[in-house]
Amino acid sequence: MLSFMRKKAGSFIIKIILLAIVVVFVFWGIGSYNEKTKGKVAEINGEVITIEEYQKAYKRIIQRARQLYGNNIDDNILQNDKLKSQALKSIINSKLLLQQAKKLKICVSDKELAYSIKNIDAFKKDNIFNASLYKKILRNNHLTPEKFEFDMRNDLLVQKIQSFVLNSIKVSDEEAKEWYKWKNVSVNIEFALFKPDQFKNIKISDKNIISYFDIHKEEYKTEPKIKLQYLYFDPDKYINKAVVTDDEVYDYYESNPEEFITQKTVDARHILIKVDKDAAPELVDKKKIQILDILKKIKEGDDFAELAKQYSEGPSKTNGGYIGKFKKEDMIKPFADKAFSMRAGEISEPVRTAFGWHIIKVDKVNEKSTKSLKNAKEKIVKKLKGKKSRDLAYDNAERIQDILIDGDSLADSVQNQKGCEIHTTDFITKKTSDKSLVNNKDIFDQAFNLQTMEPSDIIDNENGYYVIQVLEKTEPVTPELKDVKEKVMEDAIKKKQVEIAEKTASNFIADLKKGTSFEDVYKKFKITPVRTDFFKRSHKIPNIGYDLNISKSLFSLTNKNQFTQKVIKGKQGFYVMRLLNRKDPDFKEFDKEKTKTRLLQQKEYSFFEAWLSHLTNSSEISIQKNLF
Repeated sequence: MLSFMRKKAGSFIIKIILLAIVVVFVFWGIGSYNEKTKGKVAEINGEVITIEEYQKAYKRIIQRARQLYGNNIDDNILQNDKLKSQALKSIINSKLLLQQAKKLKICVSDKELAYSIKNIDAFKKDNIFNASLYKKILRNNHLTPEKFEFDMRNDLLVQKIQSFVLNSIKVSDEEAKEWYKWKNVSVNIEFALFKPDQFKNIKISDKNIISYFDIHKEEYKTEPKIKLQYLYFDPDKYINKAVVTDDEVYDYYESNPEEFITQKTVDARHILIKVDKDAAPELVDKKKIQILDILKKIKEGDDFAELAKQYSEGPSKTNGGYIGKFKKEDMIKPFADKAFSMRAGEISEPVRTAFGWHIIKVDKVNEKSTKSLKNAKEKIVKKLKGKKSRDLAYDNAERIQDILIDGDSLADSVQNQKGCEIHTTDFITKKTSDKSLVNNKDIFDQAFNLQTMEPSDIIDNENGYYVIQVLEKTEPVTPELKDVKEKVMEDAIKKKQVEIAEKTASNFIADLKKGTSFEDVYKKFKITPVRTDFFKRSHKIPNIGYDLNISKSLFSLTNKNQFTQKVIKGKQGFYVMRLLNRKDPDFKEFDKEKTKTRLLQQKEYSFFEAWLSHLTNSSEISIQKNLF
């Protein structure tokens, strides 16, 4: 909804913090539009957060995660309490900000509100605000002007209070230079790694197994189980009842112009001669001579594809350098700028990117085009029918829910209702895969919070709508040791391996502190050290990967303090690090204004987070127990 406005927002704080903090505004609003008190989740300085507000915010965060990461996101991550906590935090933060705005007497005038709305591109026709288009877009999103403007005013209030808080933050030239140096310094290191699984033949006595089990009993509890009955409202069953008019098709076409635009693309191939972006000028020039020699062969008539197979150092060489069809934003800027300025059949002069030198040949240019209403109609009708069928399914679910009475059986309540087929599951856990419940983890998340015989709210699932009821529950129980002894022994051995690995690494450091040479300590512990190439603070650590804890430790090393004084725990095991060399960055590429802008963004973000944290700590916030 308010994403229209954010297209006009230029500040990093508004783009980043607003997204995290005001997620509730974006979709649902607060205050008078959310006063349905179906139960209290939290209270902030006397203002209530309802269960409905919380559930909607959580649902939207889940949907956004799925939109961003698609099938690459693990369902276990989606069910993580962190996301639930984030949903609640987003509502708390939004309420705190609006309360603070009121306290500081910060307001948004009707004139400011009108100006912001009139400058939203989505509401313009021929670059002028169009009231009819404005109403159509809101109507298509199930919004009234009053609701949209209420949310918009809150959004503007948040921006104002952010500007008020951050107005005094500045970055000096010296700060920018120091930050650039800090960010771009590079090191190469040597490290010893002690992996727990390298320590074999660990013996665990029965006494130790019993002791381990007594301490970790909670980890072996059985999963809670529930037996459900539910109604499923399938949108596909309503598709024939969903009628779409020509006016609705036209309104959708006019309101969503970007959906029917095919962006300009280019079909191209290239020849790449690799050279690192930080390479010495002499090497850059040497590689340029190499690419120019290839270009000369092309101009003399040699086949581009064959030369790519012979000389290119990119992964596309086996395909004659062909990289397929791409949009401008798909490629690194210098490459894209050149390719999109060329005509079909044209061959470029050498182009330098972060990967090296390229020669580009454009095979085909596919110009930007807009699909006509006639050609788009079938797709629009299908989309609107799908949306309407979901609305009809929801309406029926809502009708059925209205007749349910707490404590009564779901089956008894709807036995005379048409199209209400009751489904009953066996006993299931949160990890159960029940074929009748598509994406059942979304449903289970709510089901396991219901009391026995309590009907749920309407659950919006990807494949339709559900109303569920828990028939029976079995609580988790702690098993007898004899039933899980093998697993307990395995866990106890792993714990012992970790302890030995950490102790061995500590002994390694102790010898170094006594003044024993690295070479002698390596021999004593039968360790072969691993040496890395140079890398920067923000880069992946060679042979280790991204690990902020390790990176922080090793970039604090100096020539005087050459090795880590404590064992560093990493994903693979325990590390002892040794600094070999440190290299300051070349300031030839230092862009003062660009660096100042980036540093200012970071300072603003950190300052605002600290200010918001202080605001939170000084407020009266009570959260319902056992919420997550």
